[in-house]
Amino acid sequence: MAQIDIFDFKHIKKAPEATEKQPISKVIKVFFDEWTFDDPYEAIAIDIENNEIYVNPIISARGLRAQDGIVQISNTEKIIDILNKHNVQEWKRNYTFEDPETYQDGYSWSLLLQFEDGTVEKHWGDGTNKKKLTPDNFDDFAKELNEFVKERLEDN
Repeated sequence: MAQIDIFDFKHIKKAPEATEKQPISKVIKVFFDEWTFDDPYEAIAIDIENNEIYVNPIISARGLRAQDGIVQISNTEKIIDILNKHNVQEWKRNYTFEDPETYQDGYSWSLLLQFEDGTVEKHWGDGTNKKKLTPDNFDDFAKELNEFVKERLEDN
């Protein structure tokens, strides 16, 4: 089996999980998504290290890819400020509280933070009650992150 490059954004889900807390300033890549049956899938993939936004990214068993290309942007360090402001490292790892076998349609989200050493810190939730599946400041975080991406893509 071929060795994978854990620093290639495509393989972020296959990168080793961080075993200890690292400084937020060491984050080099951010992947965030939310999904519900009622709304279109919208994900965010930002490569802070290379100043890139992946446009309309999807993540699957084959990895992450940008459906509409990759855009060079500036001010990616603002992402660190957003992560810090919303204390994402204080979030629980897993907010799931229901057995997935007990429901068909629901809501899910995930946040992956890749650090300079290649390890990834993961936070997520799956279920039927968004309010119970997310941290208290989740909506504010999601809104600010989405606005950052939207503004950068409009500038290009």
